[in-house]
Amino acid sequence: MSGLRVKSNRSTPASAPFRVSLSTTISMVAVIFTLMHSDYGGGSATAQEFVYPGQAKSERDLSTCAPYEICSVVHKRYWFSIKVERLCRCDVDGQECPNSWSDDNDENGEPDKYTMALNNRAQIKFCEPITALPNCLQQQSPAEDENSINTTTSSTAAPVPVERFLHVINETRTETSSIDNATTKNYKLTSKAECYCPPHNTWIAHTHRKNQTSAAVSHSSTSYRCSRLPKCKAGDTCGYERIDLYSNYYKCSCPYGYLCLRSDQSTGASAALDTDTRPVNEMLYQGPAFLTYCRKRYD
Repeated sequence: MSGLRVKSNRSTPASAPFRVSLSTTISMVAVIFTLMHSDYGGGSATAQEFVYPGQAKSERDLSTCAPYEICSVVHKRYWFSIKVERLCRCDVDGQECPNSWSDDNDENGEPDKYTMALNNRAQIKFCEPITALPNCLQQQSPAEDENSINTTTSSTAAPVPVERFLHVINETRTETSSIDNATTKNYKLTSKAECYCPPHNTWIAHTHRKNQTSAAVSHSSTSYRCSRLPKCKAGDTCGYERIDLYSNYYKCSCPYGYLCLRSDQSTGASAALDTDTRPVNEMLYQGPAFLTYCRKRYD
């Protein structure tokens, strides 16, 4: 009988790989489920990838930020580290441009003073506190606006609202090398915020201008207005999702129990085959985007 017991013990490892494989599979499924349902698989809070505009390769190549100019765009990517697009260098008493993802409020419950939302997974950062700026949604009449040129109004005239915007200027320089005749394009992006857009609102393009200053230099200027999200119904188109980072520019607020999602939730090469796309011109992104719709949370 003891021989039988020894034989039985020795045969146990033969089934161990199956048990380990099953356990590993269950663990992997649990991890994936946790990632997908814990803030939709946000990247590491500490790991970061920095990218620079045009031909800039480091901080020293960046221009100095003007007051209330966007210094960075922070992307909280799915499954990957946070991506930081550097735009300019702060020059405010040694202040560095914030480059981490932040919640709506800090640890003291106060609004983040250096951050405004760009879309559901991207934030724009500033060198100085932007909460000192007037609220974009509170329009003032010229008489109430100390920065207005014309501050004289008739006491009987109705006040004319003054809208404030965030301006984005993109300069493109095309250069051709005299040595190898190669053509390169260098882009310079600058911005100016006139007001503070509170969380859970959206940016809407208000005006767009483009001009060619020379054969090699062109400028485009777009002004964006902070706007409250209107309500949308089940099945409505509710936003545009970038095809590279899968971040969503919301255009309306879905009903309770619904999420703003693509009709096909695949990623990578299979997502690239999705024909439900269109070119969009959103703040700090021009290119193709998936249409997203108000879908039931557990469809």
